[in-house]
Amino acid sequence: MEKILKIMRRLRGRDGCPWDRKQTLMTLRQCFIEEAYEIAEALASGQKEKIEEEIGDMLCAIGLVIALAEERKLFDKHAVIRRAERKMISRHPHVFGGVKARNAAEALKFFQGVKEEERKKAGVSLLGDLEKGLPALLAAQKIQKKAARIGFDWKDAADIFGKIEEEIGELRQVFRKRKPDEIQEEIGDLLFSVVNLARKVDLDAETALFSTNSKFERRFRRMEAIAKKRRIRFGGSDCGPDVLEGLWEEAKRFERKGRKK
Repeated sequence: MEKILKIMRRLRGRDGCPWDRKQTLMTLRQCFIEEAYEIAEALASGQKEKIEEEIGDMLCAIGLVIALAEERKLFDKHAVIRRAERKMISRHPHVFGGVKARNAAEALKFFQGVKEEERKKAGVSLLGDLEKGLPALLAAQKIQKKAARIGFDWKDAADIFGKIEEEIGELRQVFRKRKPDEIQEEIGDLLFSVVNLARKVDLDAETALFSTNSKFERRFRRMEAIAKKRRIRFGGSDCGPDVLEGLWEEAKRFERKGRKK
């Protein structure tokens, strides 16, 4: 990490890179969001080289922030490490303290318990530490988890199906009015309920949608390949809805056949 910091200080220096010298804490915010998504994609791929590269990119982004903070005398690498060290030790009493966790669920309970005590001492809302830059699906899941900790939750996952059906009914009603604001609100309510269902059955909604996005992209690329092979102009007049549907079904069959092998 010291080597990375040395490079970043040089880039921020008088004879450094104009782009790096121009960056501020606010401009680097988007950089971190993009890097986090790229790391998530690399981890999903399971490819060693890709994971190494993306984690390296994030380390460089962290180094750039530390270099910038050092210039403004906000904090330095030692402050970052000390704070992280204190937090990890205090939130793992089952490792560094006198309690024991028999399984992952108990370990998480201890971890969340320490966080809750920190929140109460600070006198902030239960949702006070919710990151504002989170993707909406992930934020919804975190909000619901926090609310569930005080018992504001569905008793059973099966009960949420009724809520989803109710939200679909309300969406149908406002859709007939053709009022964009009301339609947007009801679509949001529906998505929030679906996230609730995913959470209740111990699934991550963001991961589920990521998987579906990947599946759609994979099948769509297969459609393009089939169309090209048959000299069908993809998106042209000879490729109407019926043809597209046929290509889609063929792509699905190809995928199923591959899994059977």
